[in-house]
Amino acid sequence: MSSNTKEAAKNNLSFILYENNKVPRYLQLTPREYKAILYVPVVLTVFSIFALAGSYFYTKNIENLIKAKEPLIIKNLRDENSGLTQKNSELTTLNLDLTNRLANETISGASASSLNIIAPVKGQKDLTSPASIKIEDIKVNKGNEKVELSFNLINITQDNNRVSGYIHIFLFDGNNYFHYPEGGDSIRNFSLNYTKGESFATSRFRPVTAKFDLPKTSTAMFKVFIFNRLGDIVHQQLFREEIK
Repeated sequence: MSSNTKEAAKNNLSFILYENNKVPRYLQLTPREYKAILYVPVVLTVFSIFALAGSYFYTKNIENLIKAKEPLIIKNLRDENSGLTQKNSELTTLNLDLTNRLANETISGASASSLNIIAPVKGQKDLTSPASIKIEDIKVNKGNEKVELSFNLINITQDNNRVSGYIHIFLFDGNNYFHYPEGGDSIRNFSLNYTKGESFATSRFRPVTAKFDLPKTSTAMFKVFIFNRLGDIVHQQLFREEIK
């Protein structure tokens, strides 16, 4: 036996394997074989863990990518469907209220007399108290040919229940009435339909801007009337403003 062979044999690992009643077997492993038996399972386990983790994050990234690239038309359709559902609920409630109102066709004299510019409707009610909306941040700005009135319409219902209806704004300069939203022009018909107002719907607040022909006086009187969808008056306010 050569010296190299003897040196290699010294580095080998020897085992005697006993299996039940069988004759013992003598096994000899080289250092390379021993390291393979010892480390290969560990390496495979670590590799499997990284592979599973990589698969998980890859799957999550694919899912997020699909969501990010969801067609815009699908999102628009969902938003439109949500809006239609809400409108359908409002129309159902409105139809029920109209049915109940037709059963009682009396006209509130107090409401009609206070709104001699806007024609009253059957069963019209004064719902200004308790208040469901209010007006804040009133501003009047003067331009070259127009005067602009702006304010915020605030929903003050309990739990911010959605309110909707029509806004009428009048400017009186001592001789003429000007109406918004019908162009802010001087009105000739003193029996306006309440639905001729600016339509609105809000759960919190809504900015309102009305433009009128510039009045001849430096002080103008503004009247704001707000109706719900059934024609009940829910807010009315009168205030005087300097046109600067």
